[in-house]
Amino acid sequence: MKNFIVMLTLMLFTAPVTAATYKWVDDKGTLNFTEDYGKIPKKFRKKAKVVGEEDTAPPTAIETKEEPKFGQKAGDSVDTKTNATKGKQEKKKTVYDGKEGEAWKADFGKLRADLKASEEQLVEARGRMNDTSKMSRNEYISLHNTIKAIENRVLELRKKLDSLDEAATKAGVPADLRQ
Repeated sequence: MKNFIVMLTLMLFTAPVTAATYKWVDDKGTLNFTEDYGKIPKKFRKKAKVVGEEDTAPPTAIETKEEPKFGQKAGDSVDTKTNATKGKQEKKKTVYDGKEGEAWKADFGKLRADLKASEEQLVEARGRMNDTSKMSRNEYISLHNTIKAIENRVLELRKKLDSLDEAATKAGVPADLRQ
């Protein structure tokens, strides 16, 4: 009975270990997994992804095509006013250095969202680093390497954002499209 109580107590106080798991595809096309960032070959570290991390890709839109109504040809329009308005909107689209304003806005939005997500990951990883008493040495080293990788990603994203801002300045993109 004593053994049962001791085992039960140990199971209750044992915390599940949650470490980041990384995956990458090597030159041969093999999908690899590891919990230690240091075990990922250097040439694949940029391509390595954290398993279970949400992808920040925007949702895809499904394009639908209107069917022509009875007695109407496929090329005919139901409302000529909407076609005239569409034509005016297409003319209003201004191109800055080969890209439309909406493309500039989307680029800035994506970079800022990626930067914000990376900064949040960095804060979370640094928060886990505050209490290292329950970590093994390998977990500590893995977390330390993860923090370095996230810091490098944040720096890289900031450089990309700065270079995009410089390119937008040269192209004359207005400030409202840079938000």
